[in-house]
Amino acid sequence: GTPVVRLQVADDGRGLPSGSQPYADGHLGLRLLRDRVIDMDGHVEFSPRDGGGTIVTATIPVPGAH
Repeated sequence: GTPVVRLQVADDGRGLPSGSQPYADGHLGLRLLRDRVIDMDGHVEFSPRDGGGTIVTATIPVPGAH
């Protein structure tokens, strides 16, 4: 398969509202992150963190790597 870079960031904040799209409701930073990763043919996932907070996982293909 194509090599990828996977970056995962977890925080212990208040988390995101259930069922929301975190990049749609005024979260400009998350929207910019999502758009940039998509521009690089990657994808971003937002999920709740056990104990509170959020986990953001970005997966981006490495161009030219074999």
